[in-house]
Amino acid sequence: MPPDEAASRSEGPLLRGLNQDLPMVRCRIRELMTAAVTVFAVLLSPGAQGQGTPPSLQWQPIAANTTFETGDTWVSNGQRFRLYGVQSCLRETAYTGPDGRKHDCGDASLRMLIALVRTWNPRCSSVARSPRRDATFVVCYAVAATSAGAQQVELGTALIASGFAFAALDENGRPVSLAYEVAEKTAHSSNAGLWAAPDLANPNAILLNALSKARSAPCADPLSSVCGAR
Repeated sequence: MPPDEAASRSEGPLLRGLNQDLPMVRCRIRELMTAAVTVFAVLLSPGAQGQGTPPSLQWQPIAANTTFETGDTWVSNGQRFRLYGVQSCLRETAYTGPDGRKHDCGDASLRMLIALVRTWNPRCSSVARSPRRDATFVVCYAVAATSAGAQQVELGTALIASGFAFAALDENGRPVSLAYEVAEKTAHSSNAGLWAAPDLANPNAILLNALSKARSAPCADPLSSVCGAR
């Protein structure tokens, strides 16, 4: 079975149209690569907070039979992986596209992740394990062709710099990675990707608001993690 066909089957009915959209998305990737590579340099600068130059061991490609769940999470060979420090847009939140129509924001993040993985074939390495989320956090790197020649790029930075993902925040509203925060601010200031929408539903704002409401609600279970965090 051709790789594209196998990937299309593993992604589910929602993404069956990606093969038709892929040429357009790849064009968008090329347009955004200059910004992504520029911001990626921050990761390699002295004192940068976040992922530096990747180590040489234990780096694996994303499997061909991968099922992509969101714009930051996928399942390969029965194991769930999530990009460290990256927050994708949420499913069933809408934004207004350049065509004036409403689109699913989570689907836009998901399509960009799949397009980058297919285009770059990045290699990933685990950095942490979260039993509560049943996920292994990873960082992923690839060598991509750009207008400046072959460049090493980091997948999380590219997604955030393109405006199709966001810098994840902890439960106190602080960025997990300061380097990713820089990438997000750069994307925001240039109206890249989803930031161009006048009604973007920022996932971090939604998640922090939900957490705040959960903390202020009466505790049904005093031993729960939310109650214990008060």
